[in-house]
Amino acid sequence: QLQRYAEILKLPLWSARSFERVRDGLQAFSDRSLVLIDSAGLGQRDPALIEQLKFFAAIRSVKRYLVTSATIGPAVFERVMTRYAIADLSGLILTHLDEAEMLGEILSCVSDRRVPIAYASAGMRVPEDLTPARSAKLVAASIVPQGPSTPAQRTRAYA
Repeated sequence: QLQRYAEILKLPLWSARSFERVRDGLQAFSDRSLVLIDSAGLGQRDPALIEQLKFFAAIRSVKRYLVTSATIGPAVFERVMTRYAIADLSGLILTHLDEAEMLGEILSCVSDRRVPIAYASAGMRVPEDLTPARSAKLVAASIVPQGPSTPAQRTRAYA
C-alpha cells in the first residue's frame, strides 16, 4: 500500500528494515523538506515498537506523527497514546473521521494529551482527502451529526 501511495504522489520510496537503513535513508533524502517514515508491520503491542520509538525520539530533527483511525474509540485511543508517549509526538493524523461514532470522546482524549491534530481525513482518496486539521470544524463535526454526503463534502466538514 505504501508503494502505491508513493506512486500516486510521484515520490521516491526507500525501504528500510534496520535502523542503519533508516539512517541511510535520512541521509539520502537530507535535501528534502519532508521525509515520511512508516513503521509498517508493527502493532502497538510489538516489543520492537518501543525500540523503534526510542530510536526516532533520539533524532531531534525528525518530527513524529501518529496516524490513527478516529473509529478506534476512546479506551483504545488512550492505550495507543500511552504506548506512543515515548515517541514525544509532534502531532496526530486522524483518519476515518466520517466513520467515527465517538469523535467527541477522541477529541477529549487528544485535548487531555495536548498533542495537536495536524491533519484529518474523512475519505479514502489519497491525497485529496487528507487536509490540515481545523479545531473549530473538528469540534463542530463532533457535535452535529454529519448526514450522507460526498467524499469532498465530508473532507471539508473536518478540515
